[in-house]
Amino acid sequence: QMTGDLQGARDVMTARLELGRAEGNEFVVWVESANLSMVERKLGNFDHAERLSRNALSIARARGDAMAIPWIINGLAAATAAQGQLERAATLNGMAEAMLERAGGEWPPDELEQYEETLAAVGKGLPPAAIERARAKGAAMSTPEGVDFALAPTPV
Repeated sequence: QMTGDLQGARDVMTARLELGRAEGNEFVVWVESANLSMVERKLGNFDHAERLSRNALSIARARGDAMAIPWIINGLAAATAAQGQLERAATLNGMAEAMLERAGGEWPPDELEQYEETLAAVGKGLPPAAIERARAKGAAMSTPEGVDFALAPTPV
């Protein structure tokens, strides 16, 4: 993935995801789902990227993994922005940033790139005041509220 071989990354991550599922290893399943989501988004498979992020988020919530949740929501925000749901993406983006701060973490380089790409996409399609409102809405949510929002069905 980091070298730009997205198809190779997809193949490796898919194999690890299938192995994790077969072994019942939820940690591997959420990690590979989140990583593969990033790759699928870059390949233009936005719906699949969203499903993978949602799966990872459901597992991280069940495990109570406070550091994983904002990273996964960051991926979901990117997939949501790529689908053109910009206000929701901005809300998720603000939520992920606030959750990460509360958990005492910071973005790894690939997550930071994804976060900034989402901000740029949202900035191209929404006025600044709308972005600020949506990000503030997300930032104000508790982790349980934010995860419920992130996993809620999106309007079609």
